[in-house]
Amino acid sequence: MTAAALMVGLVIVLVTPAASARATSATTGSGRPRSLTPAAIAAHLGRDAPEGWVPVDGPTARVYVPVGWTVAMEGDCLGTGTGIVSVGQLPTRDCFEFLSVPYPPTDGVAFLAGPTRMKGTPAKNVHGFAVYGPDTKTDPDWAIYTVPALATRLAVRGADADRILATLALPASTVAIDTARSIRPAALDAYEKSGRVATMSVAYKMFVPSTWTITEASNALCLWPQPGPPTVFIVRPGLSLPSCPGTGIPRSQNALVDGAVQYWPGAGPTGSATTAVNGEARLLTLRPSTSIVSVYQSALRPAVLDVKVAGVAAATTIVSVGLGRDGRVAGRIIASIAPNPDP
Repeated sequence: MTAAALMVGLVIVLVTPAASARATSATTGSGRPRSLTPAAIAAHLGRDAPEGWVPVDGPTARVYVPVGWTVAMEGDCLGTGTGIVSVGQLPTRDCFEFLSVPYPPTDGVAFLAGPTRMKGTPAKNVHGFAVYGPDTKTDPDWAIYTVPALATRLAVRGADADRILATLALPASTVAIDTARSIRPAALDAYEKSGRVATMSVAYKMFVPSTWTITEASNALCLWPQPGPPTVFIVRPGLSLPSCPGTGIPRSQNALVDGAVQYWPGAGPTGSATTAVNGEARLLTLRPSTSIVSVYQSALRPAVLDVKVAGVAAATTIVSVGLGRDGRVAGRIIASIAPNPDP
């Protein structure tokens, strides 16, 4: 497994005391709808998924798969006796041969980057998305479908291939982005009054659901996101967070976790730069008041959003937000970032 798949995803927030978290304008990346519908949310939450299946997200799409499938990011080399979810690439023969595991796995799905336009007639429509294909020539072991509205190619294999394809939906990142962009001030005020406040620095705060725990971080943070009750881990200056090896293979039921990590100014993981991770794409820009809030996502961490709020000199606060199963939760948290009147 690569170190990138093990390390905590980071969210970078450079804060401006004069900023307000209420959004007045927004932009989104290619292939991502700018507004949500009840039908899109229902599909996102698994309306048509088989009972007991769990969601796994790629950078721009979501599908549901059985519990226990192995989840591999691009560059990982993981063997599996169950199905596999691969993000960024098809599982490679070399990897399976190296691990003495038969290739290809009996069942699998892979999220691949795809075009945003296609010619011809789509083969089917899934939850409002035109689906083209399948392409069986690129790799005869996989049926590869193209979904231009999501800038995705989805490769499927095995007995559950059709059922997996039928769960195609918006990922939590898209839902979070649209929620943060479109949330109304009255709705945000109600959310803040019913939530808990997590102070990110002496100048800024954010609100999380009242059921979440807020606690000081420990060095186990290097494996975050991880299963467990939703938690905000606060990392203060002086806490050493070294890299640590993985303990087990990532499973589908743990692919999407609610929670957050906050780094106060001067805090950060040992040996890691407090800057944007390579390969991040900006998905959203909000312009509340005089500040600029930018939301990023790394292809290697589709379960985490990275946010920058520009404007404060050299002080840097780093925050990581797990997307969870319902992206609206993370969207409300991002929208709630606001100046702290009582530092």
